Amino acid sequence: MASQRCGWSRRAGPLLRTSRRGDESCTAYGPYVAHTFEELVEKQRAADQAHATAQALRTKGDPPAYETAWQVWRDLAKDVQGAVTVHAKELGTVRAGVELEVKKAVRLTE
Repeated sequence: MASQRCGWSRRAGPLLRTSRRGDESCTAYGPYVAHTFEELVEKQRAADQAHATAQALRTKGDPPAYETAWQVWRDLAKDVQGAVTVHAKELGTVRAGVELEVKKAVRLTE
């Protein structure tokens, strides 16, 4: 059973699933995770960029463009939140911890 062979490690970054016996069946994030950590970081980065665009349009006083940008940002943020929730459930970790790790990774790469 995979859960008996696999453990969790926090080596210099996000919580990672690792194999105790050295086999590759549960390295990285395991075989059943819908989104990789890198995909979550990219989704968060896109949502942050959309938020910055919406904020810029808000200050310019262009209501139709702002509404469109705000909708895009909202949809991207919703997608990120859903992906983080699925990722956390499949890893068996706390959702807030995954979200924090994703946001830290985005800040570190900017």
